[in-house]
Amino acid sequence: MIAIEIRVNGKKQCLAGIADGTVDAHVFCTGRRHWRRDPKSYQCLFLSGVDKKRDEHLDWMKCDLAVGDEVVLRFVRASKIDLPAKQSRMTSRQAKEGFVRHMAKELGWKIQTK
Repeated sequence: MIAIEIRVNGKKQCLAGIADGTVDAHVFCTGRRHWRRDPKSYQCLFLSGVDKKRDEHLDWMKCDLAVGDEVVLRFVRASKIDLPAKQSRMTSRQAKEGFVRHMAKELGWKIQTK
């Protein structure tokens, strides 16, 4: 299978892949985190995915980054990958509901159901 290998500052962090699903690498940098009233910027890397066969969401890693860190993402062929740090069964509806609840909380909204 094709997998994603992540290295931070030259050190291997993770090798993630799914034969029937997706793997997502998200690297981001924010300015001040207003929702947390934190005046500092924030840099982070997430590596996660969805196993379609098992209907599971998988999390391999979350890594806080600092200014000057180097992140290398490489696509490789692999027969064996690292085990995810976290697995959770979640239907598409559950995933959507979780996202809506998260956003409502972040925005200070209250959800009312019928």
